[in-house]
Amino acid sequence: MDQYEKTAVMFVDVEGSTRLYESLGDQAAQSLIERCLETVSDVIRTCDGAIIKTIGDEVMSRFANEDRAVEAACAIHERLESHQEPESMPSVRIGLHYGLAIEKDGDIFGDAVNVAALVTSIAKGKQIITTEETIINLSPEHVALTRKFDKTRVKGKEGEVTIYEVLWRPDSATEMHTAITGTVDGATLLSLGYRGKDFAIKANGPDFLIGRDPRCDLIVESNFSSRVHARIEYRRGKFVLIDQSTNGTYITIEQQSEIYIKREELPLVGVGAIGLGEKPGSDNENIIRYACL
Repeated sequence: MDQYEKTAVMFVDVEGSTRLYESLGDQAAQSLIERCLETVSDVIRTCDGAIIKTIGDEVMSRFANEDRAVEAACAIHERLESHQEPESMPSVRIGLHYGLAIEKDGDIFGDAVNVAALVTSIAKGKQIITTEETIINLSPEHVALTRKFDKTRVKGKEGEVTIYEVLWRPDSATEMHTAITGTVDGATLLSLGYRGKDFAIKANGPDFLIGRDPRCDLIVESNFSSRVHARIEYRRGKFVLIDQSTNGTYITIEQQSEIYIKREELPLVGVGAIGLGEKPGSDNENIIRYACL
C-alpha cells in the first residue's frame, strides 16, 4: 500500500489487563496476556489478515476483505472462550472499520485506523463493534449477524457515525433474528400507557422521546431512568425502540421471554411492557404498557 486504499483495520485489545497484573502478579499476567495475543494473531493469519503491530496488550491488523475481518473477529472470541487451560484466557474487545488507509514503513495510517481505534474503545469484553461504512460492504450473510448499536462522534468527521455490534454467538444472532422477523409489518399506530395517561405514536411521525427530561414526550420520573432514556422511531413498517441510557431498558413481549437492551434497539411486537432501567413487574408504577396496532 503506497497510496491510500480501502482496507479493513481491526484492533483487538485485552480487557482488564491492569486487573490481571494486580491479581496474578507481573510475570503470570504477562505470560497469560502473551498467550492470549498469540492465539489472536494465529486466528488473524488463518483468516488472511496481516499483523501490523502489537503494542502492549493490543494487536492491530488489516484485511483486504471486510468479510474476512468480521470472520476473524468472531473466530477470535470463539477460540478464546473455548480455550481449555488452568487459567482461562482473558476476554478481548474488538473494533474494526473499512475505510481509507496508507502503509508507510510497515505501519498504516489514515481514516480507517482512527475510526477502528475509536470503536474499539467503545467495545466491551467479548464484544465486536464496527461501523455503518463496514456494514454496507459486507455480504448478506454477515450483515445478518449485526445490529445497530449506537451513534458517536469521530474527530474530523461531520455529524454522528452510526456503529453496529457483530453478534458472534449463534444464539444471540438467532434471538435477534427471531425478534425482528416476528414483527408484523405495516403497523400504523403504537399505543403507550403510563400512570393512567395514553399516548399515540403515528406511523411516519417524529421520533418519540422517553425519559426524565421535561422535554421528553413521555416523562418517567424514576431513579433508574436517564434524562433521555430511549426513543421510538418508525422504520419500514415497524416501531423500533432505541435505548440510549445508562441503565438499559427491559422489554416484555406477550408470550415471549424478557429482553434486555442497552445502547441497542429492538422492534416492538404485538403487546407488551417496557421498563426503564428496571424489570417491568406488575407492581411497578413506572412501567409503560404498549400495543402495536
